[in-house]
Amino acid sequence: MLGVLAGSGMGVVATKYVAEYRDTDRERAGRMIGLLLTVAVFGGGGIGVLCLLLASPVATWGMKTEHLVLSLRIGFLLPMLHSLGGVQLGVLAGLESFRSVAWLNALDAVLVSGCAIVGARIGDVNGAVLGLSIAATVSVAVKHTAMTRHCSGSGIRISRPTSPTDWPALWRGALPAIVLGLVFFPCDWFARLLLSRQPGGFAELGIFTAAYAWG
Repeated sequence: MLGVLAGSGMGVVATKYVAEYRDTDRERAGRMIGLLLTVAVFGGGGIGVLCLLLASPVATWGMKTEHLVLSLRIGFLLPMLHSLGGVQLGVLAGLESFRSVAWLNALDAVLVSGCAIVGARIGDVNGAVLGLSIAATVSVAVKHTAMTRHCSGSGIRISRPTSPTDWPALWRGALPAIVLGLVFFPCDWFARLLLSRQPGGFAELGIFTAAYAWG
């Protein structure tokens, strides 16, 4: 949930501004991409540190599962990685590189499935979370390569934000998605938390999550 909130709107905003400026103002498109990547790193990284610090109370008080403290700590990089991945895919969508987006989504599915299963067989839950972190790291690296290649092919150079008008534009574009995320994702997480705290709840939550993802 925190990973999604950290990147709320970033991918959509990336698609919006890259599509808007890729032909008319490539310099600004590059600045907006740089700004979004910076926000993803620091926003997602901050959420990750928060997860690391609050792992014990979340596991013991919120989830009533003290044995998951280490699992939550192992996955502290996931918010930042998910945020970065969302921006990277958003940039590619803004460039209309839909074939690359499709292949990268397929790669994500393979990496997540493979790494999580192998990790679970080796190290149970902690191994599965470590596998998810490894999969997300590899995925972000591959997406970054694809993003920079397509940006270069479109004449866009990713740069640091220097214009004072970039931040207000980012806020205006991201606000609706952030509000939607604040309304939906905490409620979704709390509902899943209630399910997990029932007898046999984690098994039922696993079935529900698998069915939801398949749908």
